[in-house]
This record gives sequence, C-alpha cells and structure tokens, in this order.
Amino acid sequence: MTTVGRNEPCPCGSGKKYKKCCMLKESSVDLGEFRHKRSEENLRSEILKFATGARFKDEMVEAFRKYHRGGIDTGLLLKQDPLENIRFLDWFINEHVDSKSGKRIIEMFAELRAKHLEEDQKKLLDEWNASRLSAFEVQSTEGGVLKLTDVFDTTNFSIEDKSACEEVKAGEIVVVRVTSSWGKKELAGAPMILPAAKKQNLMDSINAEFEKNRQDHPDDDLAKFLAGNKHLLNALALELLAAGA
Repeated sequence: MTTVGRNEPCPCGSGKKYKKCCMLKESSVDLGEFRHKRSEENLRSEILKFATGARFKDEMVEAFRKYHRGGIDTGLLLKQDPLENIRFLDWFINEHVDSKSGKRIIEMFAELRAKHLEEDQKKLLDEWNASRLSAFEVQSTEGGVLKLTDVFDTTNFSIEDKSACEEVKAGEIVVVRVTSSWGKKELAGAPMILPAAKKQNLMDSINAEFEKNRQDHPDDDLAKFLAGNKHLLNALALELLAAGA
C-alpha cells in the first residue's frame, strides 16, 4: 500500500494537497473511532468492576451454582477455562436477576452509576441493556455480512463481521449475545458453535427443561421461561459439544 505524503496531491483528484483534503477527513474518522473505543473500554471496565464488587459477592456464588445447575464446586468461581469465565460473567451481568432488587446487574448499574457517565456512554449502555443472548442459525456469510435467525422466535439479524463470517458456515448454530454499539450490530461474549445437526438436539433439550419447569409454573410460556433461564443455553450447548457428533 502506497503512503501519500502530507504535501503531495490528494489521491481523490481534488487538486488540493493531501494534508488539506482527505487527510483531515481520515484523521477525523480515526479520532472518532478512538473516542468510541475508549468509551467502550472504560464503560465495560466500570460494569465489570461493579458486578464483581463486594456488593454481589454472595449473589455471584449463588448465580455460579445456578449457572452450572449445582454440578460444580463454587470454589472454582472465576477459576475455570477463560472462555467459560467470559460466558459466566456475560450471563451474570446481563441476564441474572439479583435476589434482593429483582433487577439485572446491568440494570442496577444503569440506575446507580449512569449519572456519573458521559452522555455517549449513557447511550451505549442503553444499547447494551437491550442485547439478546440466544441460539442463532447461520443463514449466510456472504460479503462479510453474517445473517442470523433466532431459532426460538425467528427474529433476523444482519451483522457486518468478516472475522465471524470466516469462523462459521450456513446451517450452523451459534450460541452468542447479539448487541449493538453506536448503532451497529455486533457479537459479544464467547460464542459457541454447534454443527447444523445439533440444532434439533438443542431445541429438544430446551423444550424438555421447559416442560419440567411447567410443573411448578404452568402459566409460563417458552419466551418467559427462556428469559429467566438463559444459562441453560450455554450449559446445554456445552453438553452437546462434549458429546461429539
């Protein structure tokens, strides 16, 4: 790639020097991206600090037990495989309902800390608050655009992500969080990719858990059940991956 000198003619053909033309535009874009990235990193750090603070010490232990369906030593909290730590914290922050307040951790952060945030961070927090953890079927990856369909309610999403498109193929199931930052859809957390053949297995497993839940909560529909039990998506996906083909 050829580097254009500051005093050379701008390659856009305007007749102006590069430093007086497109260099200014490119610098402006770069600065904007830098500010956005810095805002994201700072906000993410503040949320993580809030969620892992003393306020939620006991809550996190109980959440960890629920996440693993009671089948793991709570002494391993945040001492697992790094990807599993990411998945647990992602679920704990965005999905787990605090036993005292009845609110999600990210909602509590918004209520208690939003007044200390910059305006752009408040908008970003609103976007993250509306994220969705689910299982998605890959429809296509053409042109670096990942097209996904939620397997439970058929909602469609289009995400510009060349790297993700190189990792998956049509028909596969991805358990991941779909969110947005600055109005642009993106994937978050640590995705799990299941072969297309595992789609029905995953749905059957979720439906079995749903039917079990209806014994105590007969009025709950599948959407309400999923909203309160998103941890099952990760747990069941891991079981299917461990079981192999």
